[in-house]
Formats: sequence, structure tokens, C-alpha cells
Amino acid sequence: MKNYRYWPLLFWTSLAAMALFLFLSWKAIVWQNTWINWRALRLLAISSLVTSTLLFSWLWFKNHIKVKTLRSGLLVFSGLLLFIPGILCLPLHTAIYFTADRESHYTAAARWVSGGRNSCSGLEAWDAELKQKITICNYDGYAERPENVIVYKRSNDFGMVISEAWAY
Repeated sequence: MKNYRYWPLLFWTSLAAMALFLFLSWKAIVWQNTWINWRALRLLAISSLVTSTLLFSWLWFKNHIKVKTLRSGLLVFSGLLLFIPGILCLPLHTAIYFTADRESHYTAAARWVSGGRNSCSGLEAWDAELKQKITICNYDGYAERPENVIVYKRSNDFGMVISEAWAY
């Protein structure tokens, strides 16, 4: 009779559950409050292109992938180009969240927007530093029909983090 050990199953299940919990916590704390600017998007694009090229070259020269035609090589490389930016967003947003040091605040006109599958419901306001509309998910104050919002933020050269927001 074979004796099965359950500790590897328990270990990997616990590790997967902990990774899922950490990702969902990161998404609720860091992702919703961090906004990146065009400089950070350029950095993300260049670093993902370089990382994809280096990873494709390493996989090809180590014979981990068999590229027989030009089309199959382009498919693998384009798949890496689509996959790598999603992975590099995690450290980029986390670095902006922890290194933003210039504190400031501003008042802007706001309106309520409903959330969808990929965004939260909250207040939409114009940010002059980023030159785009941002959605403020977590705010305090008058929630029924807000007209203005005071946004307290921390920023650096690559983006900003919303510290606090008051609607009135």
C-alpha cells in the first residue's frame, strides 16, 4: 500500500492562497491610489521591450523554445511583449507608491462616476500635474451629490499617490 504525504499539497496550496491574498491587498491599497505619468509609461514601454528581447534571446539560445519558422518566432516574441508589461506594472506602481515624497493638495470640480469591471466607483476629477482625469475611489465627506473635491497627494517624477480626498 502506498503511503501518500500531504505536506507538499498543503504547502503549495498555502503558498498560492498567500500569493492571491497579497495580490488582492496590493490591488486594493497600491493600484487604486497610484497614478503614473507619461515618463513612467515610456519607462515601462522601453523596459518591457528590452526585457522581452533579452528573455526571448535567452530562451532561444538555451533551446527552451524551438523556433522553426519566422512566424513562430514572431508569435513567441509578440506574446512576451504582451505579457511582460503586465508583470512590470507591479514593481513600477509599488516603487511610485513608496517613493512619492512631494506633498501637495488642490481643489477640483468633481462628479460621481460608477465603476465597472476594471475600475472602482468614485469621484472623477481633473489632475493638472498628470494632465488627465483621475478617479478617486476612497474619499470622505459629502457623498450624495459632490461638486468639489480637495485632493491631498504625494508625487514624484513618475507619478502620484492620492493620500486623502474630501468631497463637499
